Amino acid sequence: MAESPASTPTPLPTPTPPAAPAAAPARPRLTGALSRREREIAAAVAETAIPVGRRFGLSVTESGLIDELDVFLSSGRRRFALGYRMLLWVFELSTLWPWVGMRPFSRLSPRRRKEALQAWHDSPYFLPRAMLRGLTTLLFILFYGHPRVNEALRFRLPAAPPAAPRTPPANARNLRPADGDLALEADVVVVGSGAGGAAAAWEMARRGMAVVVLEDGPFVARGEFTGHALDMTRLMYRDDGVTIALGKPGILLPIGRVAGGTTTINSGTCFRTPPEVLAAWRYSRGLNGLTDAVLAPHFDQVERVLGVEPTPDHLLGRCGHIVARGASRMGLRPFPLPRNAPGCEGSGVCCFGCPTRAKRSANESWLPMAMERGARLLCNVAAQRIVWDGKRAAGVVGRVHGGGTVTVKAPRVVVAAGTLHTPALLRASGVRSPALGRFMTIHPATKCLALMDEPVRGWEGVPQGLGVDADGLDGIKFEGAFVPPSVGAVAIPLVGEEHVEVMEQYDRLATYGFMVKDQPNGWLAFRGLDTVPFYTPGEHELVRLRRGVSMLVEIFLAAGARTVLTPIAGFPRVANQAELADLRRYEFDVGEVELSAFHPLGTARMAEDPEQGVCDENGAVHGRQGVYIADGAAVPSSLGVNPQVTIMALALRLGARLAGNA
Repeated sequence: MAESPASTPTPLPTPTPPAAPAAAPARPRLTGALSRREREIAAAVAETAIPVGRRFGLSVTESGLIDELDVFLSSGRRRFALGYRMLLWVFELSTLWPWVGMRPFSRLSPRRRKEALQAWHDSPYFLPRAMLRGLTTLLFILFYGHPRVNEALRFRLPAAPPAAPRTPPANARNLRPADGDLALEADVVVVGSGAGGAAAAWEMARRGMAVVVLEDGPFVARGEFTGHALDMTRLMYRDDGVTIALGKPGILLPIGRVAGGTTTINSGTCFRTPPEVLAAWRYSRGLNGLTDAVLAPHFDQVERVLGVEPTPDHLLGRCGHIVARGASRMGLRPFPLPRNAPGCEGSGVCCFGCPTRAKRSANESWLPMAMERGARLLCNVAAQRIVWDGKRAAGVVGRVHGGGTVTVKAPRVVVAAGTLHTPALLRASGVRSPALGRFMTIHPATKCLALMDEPVRGWEGVPQGLGVDADGLDGIKFEGAFVPPSVGAVAIPLVGEEHVEVMEQYDRLATYGFMVKDQPNGWLAFRGLDTVPFYTPGEHELVRLRRGVSMLVEIFLAAGARTVLTPIAGFPRVANQAELADLRRYEFDVGEVELSAFHPLGTARMAEDPEQGVCDENGAVHGRQGVYIADGAAVPSSLGVNPQVTIMALALRLGARLAGNA
């Protein structure tokens, strides 16, 4: 690359000495997010939803649950705490009816409380069920994370080795309000450090470009990974892990807000873009340059850097082997999923940060490699707008959370802030497109749980290591995932004594799930630099969800399950073939199935026609110069497979083109 004044970024000021790092974010003392009355309501709900069981022998009072709840709400965002308090009052006042004695919930007898809770749980309407889930989710996570529960199940949280680094590496900084204003120059500024931003940064840095990366979240060093679900969620997930795609039903859509983006907290599954998907892009979006031959070397590079290989048999765990047994008995084809975790030790907490460095997420691969070649990573910086010189990019202005301004002057801007936030930054910067914020796909997903008559201990091994294939699946992708007890409690479709009974057998519980390749049913509502996602599955998705659930139940029954717990509100249990036949006849609606999703795509998609897409096949934004998109927002359609390899390959291609034109 020709030398230019911007070829070496302006040196960063000497950083403020970091405070002594902690293994997890410090929880402040009780500060009273809940009033005394609200604590009473929360205690009444908790005691009804989590009665004392025989194996754990732990009451809500003994566990200190309400104090923990108050501390958690006090230490987080006020909006979250306010929403939770509103839910408490809705539930408290919902029993002021003559047939329940005209008394608020917390003043009812234990029997009446149980009846009221069960009525919400069994409601034919999804909104009361969703509100109850919102109320109990935090209670379950806090209660079932108690040491006595872990001891009874013989579950131990993995932790990073004592020698693991506890501060950011060289060329990376967690900026603080006290750091004041910063002004830098570079050849390119990258907004976002996830799959696309990190890969593009490395490709450009290794080719001699001066690169500055801005990340909205913190850099969390490996020594800070405790495996504690709640603390790690608050530290590394956006919106405390409760990003919701609004619609029928509301769909949990967790995304990362940390160096490495969602790759830091994903399962590590790696698939190339299916050839038929690339063919559809060329046919329907005019993306003629995105051929298998063109992308193959980039796929190869991604797989080399990430160390992609099939999950070893010994890491599939008992849960994986149980699913494989049932699938084989049905004539299906179980296979080990390809993952980016060479040397994996089966810690079982992939979604809360790998403590052993085995998972080659962007924070452990592309970012360190880019920084070794001179790239600078500034964390805790929210990009505010792109700076223009006419229609040409001239840099980015950002703001440190609670602090000063960060200005990076650069003739090229790569936007990789994520599918939900890249459109917001573009829109706030004056970019207009009919496709901006539209055409969102998310891979709707669900799962079943099976009680077995054999030990499972599903947290031992890779949480998502086994796939199942079959002819004619038509957009259904089976990929199981197991989570620690505190998180798994949320998915059990029961309440009260039945819920506790299942949780006390968590070491005999197997789980498995699937996602579906979907249509672009989603869109974003803009709120300044933030967005609200909306998504409702259509008939295309519903048909596949119905088939996937029945196949999952059949797999578990074939594997010898005593009972299968389904995500269907009107059909929570299946124990035999007759009940399975009833389930197949039960054509549940989208409001009756518990869904989540992990792969939002397409909100600033590629298309040759500016009316149909925001950027071209090279990621260049239509109608502007020097601005490019390198994340899931640019992916033109649902993939039907996990998207990180696709995003990284497209980002490498973009980085190589920008470096070649520098």
